[in-house]
Amino acid sequence: MTFISSTGEGKSRFLEYLIRKDVDRLKADRHLPKNKRKSCSLCFIDPTPQGKIAYNVLNYCASIGFNKVLLIDAHQIQVVGKVPPINPFNYDKTYIVDSVDYLKDAFRVLFGIADESKTAYITTYLTAVFTVLHFAGLTLRELIYFTMPFDKTNELTVDYKFYRDEIAKMVQGKMDKPDFPRHHKAIVEKHLSEVEFAFKNIPNFTKEFGSTARRINTLVNNPNLSMIFGHRKGVNFDKLISDG
Repeated sequence: MTFISSTGEGKSRFLEYLIRKDVDRLKADRHLPKNKRKSCSLCFIDPTPQGKIAYNVLNYCASIGFNKVLLIDAHQIQVVGKVPPINPFNYDKTYIVDSVDYLKDAFRVLFGIADESKTAYITTYLTAVFTVLHFAGLTLRELIYFTMPFDKTNELTVDYKFYRDEIAKMVQGKMDKPDFPRHHKAIVEKHLSEVEFAFKNIPNFTKEFGSTARRINTLVNNPNLSMIFGHRKGVNFDKLISDG
């Protein structure tokens, strides 16, 4: 369904009305078993300034006593001192490739990377870094250690190199275990080598990894987003959707 009209014609109000009706159905069905419900859960990504529609809907939910709502707003930490934890990594070995691909696609959409052939470095290194973090069992918060090359005159970059080396050791340690999937080993070793090559020196970093680092910085430079994505156990969206 697509709504097309000029500014001020009521698209947002109509959308809010539709969401309210969905909420009404959810409230009416919540006492029924899952297989008897006629309603379904909904996810709304609000593009309006300050999340106007989302907060209108939130107020409506409060007014009718419907409290099965999850609001994700990074600025809420300024109000309530809390944020919902989100971890897009699925640590199940059978889902790692898909998990990395979904995350790479999300970054591509977020940063408008329309043609991957024109951004080969970004595609290569985002995949490599996501895979390394994934197999290390870490989160997107650790992306910060992949934003600056080593410079012995800069103490912060020395620390970042130390953490990158520790992450590589963590992945290597997991690969040495007998239960590590054999068909993943060569690929993970390749990604470790790609990251090592990109951070070999400053010229390599500038040429190979610079464009990727600039995009990563958008995430890690925001303390609220960094906190949201810094949890190994995030919100279980599958359960939220299935429970209604």
